[in-house]
Amino acid sequence: MLRTLRLILLAMLSAAGPSQASGFTEKGLSLLSYQLCNYQVTQNVQKVVSFQMSSMIYTSCGGWIPWQRCSKTVYRTQYLTMGVPETRNVTDCCQGYEQLGLYCVLPLNRSREFASKPGVCQTVGQGLSTSPCTLDTDCPGFQKCCHLSRGHRCMDPAPPALERNLSNFWYNVTVLVKMDFKELNHVDPQLLNHMRLLYSMVTSALQPLDSTVHHLHSAGGDPSTTVSRLLLGLTRPLPVANISTVLDDIVRRVYEVINIQVQDVNECLFDELNTCSGRECCLNMEGSYQCVCHQESPSSSSLKPNHTCEDCPPIWNYMTFNVTSSSFQVSWSLNSTRNHTFQVQVYKGQELVRSARTRETTLEVVGLEAGVLYGVKISYQECGPNATATLTLRTDAQVFEVVIRIINRNFTEKLRNRSSVEYQEFSRQLLQEVENSFPPAVSNLHRSGKLRVEIVSLRAGSVVVKLRLTVQDPEFPVSISTLTPMLQPLFASTVFQVDQQGTLVQDWDECADSRENDCSAAAQCLNLEGSYTCQCLTSRDINPSRVGRTCEVPVPIKRIMIHNVTSTSFHVVWEADLTLRPTFQFTLTSMQNHTLDFEVQNTSLMLLGLEPGVLYKVVIADKACGKESAKVHLKVRTAAQKLSGKARIANIKYSEDFRNVSSKEYQDFLEHFFRMVQSALPAPILQLMNQDGIQMEITDISNGSVVVTFNLLIIADVDTQEVSDAFLTALQNMSLLEVVRDETFIQDYDECERGEDDCVPGASCHNTLGSFTCSCTEGTPDFQVEYPGRPCEGKAPGYSLASDPEQPPTSPDISAPLTTGSLPQRMNLTGAVMVLCEIEKVTIAIQKHFLQQESIPESSLYLGEPACNVTYSNTTHVLLAAGWSECGTAVQSNMTNTVVRTTLRNDLCPEGIIHYLKILSPIHCAFQNDLLTSSGYTPEWGVYTIIEDLHGAGNFVTEMQLFIGDSPIPQNYSVSASDDIKIEVGLYRQKSDLKVVLTECWATPSSNARDPVTFGFINNSCPIPNTYTSVIENGDSNKAQLKLKIFSFINNSIVYLHCKLRICMESPDATCKINCHDFRALRNSEAFATHQTSWGPLIRSEGDSAGGHPELGVVYLVLIVVAVFALVTGIAAILIMRYQRMTGRYNFKIQSDNFSYQVFYD
Repeated sequence: MLRTLRLILLAMLSAAGPSQASGFTEKGLSLLSYQLCNYQVTQNVQKVVSFQMSSMIYTSCGGWIPWQRCSKTVYRTQYLTMGVPETRNVTDCCQGYEQLGLYCVLPLNRSREFASKPGVCQTVGQGLSTSPCTLDTDCPGFQKCCHLSRGHRCMDPAPPALERNLSNFWYNVTVLVKMDFKELNHVDPQLLNHMRLLYSMVTSALQPLDSTVHHLHSAGGDPSTTVSRLLLGLTRPLPVANISTVLDDIVRRVYEVINIQVQDVNECLFDELNTCSGRECCLNMEGSYQCVCHQESPSSSSLKPNHTCEDCPPIWNYMTFNVTSSSFQVSWSLNSTRNHTFQVQVYKGQELVRSARTRETTLEVVGLEAGVLYGVKISYQECGPNATATLTLRTDAQVFEVVIRIINRNFTEKLRNRSSVEYQEFSRQLLQEVENSFPPAVSNLHRSGKLRVEIVSLRAGSVVVKLRLTVQDPEFPVSISTLTPMLQPLFASTVFQVDQQGTLVQDWDECADSRENDCSAAAQCLNLEGSYTCQCLTSRDINPSRVGRTCEVPVPIKRIMIHNVTSTSFHVVWEADLTLRPTFQFTLTSMQNHTLDFEVQNTSLMLLGLEPGVLYKVVIADKACGKESAKVHLKVRTAAQKLSGKARIANIKYSEDFRNVSSKEYQDFLEHFFRMVQSALPAPILQLMNQDGIQMEITDISNGSVVVTFNLLIIADVDTQEVSDAFLTALQNMSLLEVVRDETFIQDYDECERGEDDCVPGASCHNTLGSFTCSCTEGTPDFQVEYPGRPCEGKAPGYSLASDPEQPPTSPDISAPLTTGSLPQRMNLTGAVMVLCEIEKVTIAIQKHFLQQESIPESSLYLGEPACNVTYSNTTHVLLAAGWSECGTAVQSNMTNTVVRTTLRNDLCPEGIIHYLKILSPIHCAFQNDLLTSSGYTPEWGVYTIIEDLHGAGNFVTEMQLFIGDSPIPQNYSVSASDDIKIEVGLYRQKSDLKVVLTECWATPSSNARDPVTFGFINNSCPIPNTYTSVIENGDSNKAQLKLKIFSFINNSIVYLHCKLRICMESPDATCKINCHDFRALRNSEAFATHQTSWGPLIRSEGDSAGGHPELGVVYLVLIVVAVFALVTGIAAILIMRYQRMTGRYNFKIQSDNFSYQVFYD
């Protein structure tokens, strides 16, 4: 027991504080715990009682006669401790639960509940046993711990595993808890206490629903957390979103639980969880599954599990009509020339209530209850096994809900049991009070049998009762206002004390539970007061007499959208009918015939890890019930600009080994060639190449001295012509390779001619430098493929693609480095918003799909204040922008970072009432202030970084320019030791109020800023002495300037210049200006980013030497003369003062206004 308490105290007591809970009971239970009950306890309390004790004493009473004495009674107060019975209310765990730390859990002897798995053990002699076990949780997967002659062993459950369990609808629940998994294993090796806590919390939160919880697996998550997977079973299906909302209450009440996620279980993936035979197709549903014959062509009506499938013609076109409160008619069709006898069975839940045989294809069923959901099964048996079709319908009725909170009764374990005497007596009294409270007209309905009252559930909170009132065929309109007058008599009840705040009459929402309505799976349920209606989401309603009950199934795949195409990834989304829960076969093939095949169930997929500038072929096929629809083919090309080139090298002799790419000669030549190209490239282009922003691919080495054919892939956002010119100049000026200039060139790579464009059929491809464009033509193909952000010329955005029945070519095994991850079908805010952090502006882009999904109008969106609303809108996105000084945008800056904050809101509503999801999301943009810039290089833009939780990151982009006088100097420019070079460092192409502060500058003999050989000329924002450096401005504006004679103190013939700088924002309390005389310098230990820009090199003029090396300059000679003169003068003054002190008195007098100042007097 001590180990148990350690577990709880470690995970809970040490972490919980006054702010995490509303308080604790006398026993230390959290008042936010589940399964708490109030008890009246009578105890003997020790109390001190006072009483008077009499005694007889004799005192003198004779007056002057001293020997006369009289008796006298005196009283003394004495105290006695005794037990006194006292009755008081105590809060403790409900019956059947015990305390574990701060919470109430099941006792250990009920491990068959909290440590079990669904299903039952197989009969002795059947099944294959594996490892020994003690509990079901000791076994892998869905195996159970079964008792055999040789002890308890893990075995597969008797098939089907879930058929014999009361819970038939299953969900995955993932719980993240604040406790290190290693420590949890140490204090609770079998995790029994952990499982008890999870079981009790989940089942209690879901009350009054009947639920079972099975622990599947626990493992360590992030540091100091544990992730547990649970299998949740319910007796009726509920939407995942509803269950998730209910379980979120645990996160709010239990401080140690960080997060809970709920997902549907795909029973079709596990043989233990479905009963479909090998001849049937298993279709996953939310919370359940269906079995459908392979050859069947199912309509949109619900198809329940069929257990056999043969070649008998299927029953189809089945529907209901003439539905009343007590009857309905059903009809069906069968494509057969034979006469068949059909059996029609009507079920209420699992109970068979009607059964009939007929040779007709229509039947009327009467004598039913109002407002009840019935299942209808139609079958025939002439051709062997049954051919079956099932559907659901609900008889007509108005249904209302009454919630009553009774505060003079406590919810006990006996009230959970409907067969207990306590429950029977409570329900009798309650229904009697409710019937007595009805208004006269409603009471008449009840007496005539047209109003039925049922107790749906009881739950804690004193006692909260949920009633269902079903009204059928009333003579007058019945609504909430008709039933509300019953509340006043209930409030005045003498039997129950009813809480007026917690008691109400409201509509019964049939749409909240799929078992409460008979809408088609392809229809939307719309709740009404007292009833509901259905609306087909597809184009046609097959049975207009019963709207939304039989909807036509649409085309499987309709529209495809390609989003966020980058150099290594793209996002594909398609529209499809999900009524039959299809899977989609997705095939991705690269130009090298590397193929990736996989199946997905979502209609959204993100592909990562692709190669830049490569054309990929995509095939999507819909698969339902084992059948595959026509495949849809499309092409997607990852982003990159592409050039091709050729260089003829005259001083290298061709070798036949160059044909073998694996040979040492080929590899050595390639290494030498790349080294020569890189050494001749300008520093900005070289830096991009080192960062894989530009890639050079050798495609062929052929004879003719040596002819190198290559492609250039440009991934970075730079000018294509500039890259082409830089590489051509580098090739023509390689130091050790003699290139034939007339036979060396770089030209555009024609994607259109080579068929490497992704223009769709019906669109024409036009080549451009480094890329291509697509022009739309007339025609309306069957399938739509859209590339948002890449519109056709002359038409609205979008491309068209027709379904292609041809099969793709056979491809070899998968070898491309591809990874996939499916996105949820329902988009959340984080996935829909892209944060763009720019200098002096914050911009966000929101996908319109998300706005349409949540019914959010564009006009309601703004950043910070309503003035910063939508600035641009297209077919896929809306953009909002706010300047740093606009709409309440807050900017904070310190030595290392500048953080910009604003808020995305959507509460602009002219009507004043918001009927959609409300957004209040903070947006943060972080810029790093400390940068490294080197002469002449403008770095790649990095402001389009998407970070979760609506945060963004941006880069202050800087550039360095060099001047002689006011004229900028080009690359590889030669300067002399006497030339004054002006260096200007500023924010790249920005007119900004931000200040640039140089903190350190130095020169290196190579383009590497961290070369071990360095020559510094700025340190701590101030010039280093003897470096011929003067600062023009530093910290005064958005650029810093300085002058220096670089070759006056450096003897190298080539140098590269580098500077660290800090972006500063002035405030009333702080300035960015640098005063070198006050020695207010920046700390050298500040972290800086490794962004490096390179330009140059600077070359010393021929015959020029370093002016300051090693001789002294004129300035130094002057300083030495002045120092010597000052020393001599000081010595002379000391000697004179010494002499005058020895000779006596002297004074200095100023003859002005008779004022004399005596300097010395003895």
